[in-house]
Parts: sequence; structure tokens; C-alpha cells
Amino acid sequence: MDNPRGAFVPVKGRRFGFSGCAGCEAHCCDGRRGIVFSQIVLEDFEAVYRHFPILFIFGNLGFAKPVILLTNGRDFCPYLEDFRCTIYEERPSICRSYPLSPQIDNQLYIDQDCPAVGDRGAPIVTPEGIAPAFDVPTLQGYQERFLKGHRLFNEECAPHFKPALTLGQSTFFQIASGLEGPIARWHHASLKRLKSDYFRLQGA
Repeated sequence: MDNPRGAFVPVKGRRFGFSGCAGCEAHCCDGRRGIVFSQIVLEDFEAVYRHFPILFIFGNLGFAKPVILLTNGRDFCPYLEDFRCTIYEERPSICRSYPLSPQIDNQLYIDQDCPAVGDRGAPIVTPEGIAPAFDVPTLQGYQERFLKGHRLFNEECAPHFKPALTLGQSTFFQIASGLEGPIARWHHASLKRLKSDYFRLQGA
């Protein structure tokens, strides 16, 4: 997950335990501590568009990256009730794999700021592999998955971005035109979420 906090470190050759979510006050879903958004790959679009806005940010090198906006920067995730996920079976892959996160260097990272990560609990990752409950397909071969989207959004769609929403210091963009097919349909359908009070009242 991308947010102003987090202490992601590479896991290669190391063992990390995970003591579970029970008793945690939804640290990873807490937008009160900053906007929570996550970069996604093309394979994620269909799975997330019904629940979260799919938007774009521009990185330090000026390239567009697709992200899902998980919080509005002032509240918990809108699908959290009594510190439980109400869309648990349909939650995004980033939520399924957290506190693990793949990166463009094809290494796997773990967020040491997650209260459940440490020496205690069942192993979430070891030198031998990832615990099945967290091992989603997008953790594997991430670099190639990332580059497929990079080529699409930065070659075909580059002239067609327009601002969609500003939260705090972050401006998120949408594609006005220049993209067709299911990826375009899922992106534009997801923007309906921005009209909800949860985002609309905070994003002015």
C-alpha cells in the first residue's frame, strides 16, 4: 500500500511471523493517518472497480501509474465496520497480501509498521516461500505485469489524462479519452465511487 507511513523492507532470505489481525484496530485501513492508495496492475481492474475508484498518479519520473483509492484521508476504509471488512471475500489483492507488497525490482517487501509483523505468530514469509493465505498471483512476476500497464498508460493514453480529485497534497487523475476495451470500461465505471459522500465531501 502507498501512503505517507509504512516501513517496507525486502524479505529475501528472511523469516517474518504474523500474529494475526485480531485485536488490531485496522491499522492498514486507517485513512485518518493519511490517504491510503495502492498501485495496481491490469489484472486487478476487473476485481476492484465495483468497490474502489481506479485513478492515476504521476511518479517522480513523470509516468502515470494506476492506483485504487482506499480511503479519503480522513476516515477508515468505507467497507470497514467494527474493525471488520464487509467485502472480505471480494477485497482487492493488495488487501489479501498485505503486509506483503511486490515492487518493480521483482522483490517482495513487507511492512514492518504492521502491528502483527514480527518474530511471533505463524510464518507469513520464509526463505522457502509465502504462506498460502497471502500468496496472491500478483506477487509473482510483478515486473512484467507492471510494464504491461506502463506501456498502455504512458504510450496510448498519455495525452488524455485530466484531474479527477485532490486529497491533501495528492492529485489523482482519470483518463478522459484514448482508451477502449474492458480496461477503459472498468476504469470509468469505478469513477462512480467518487460521487459517494465518502469521497465527494472530502475531495473539494
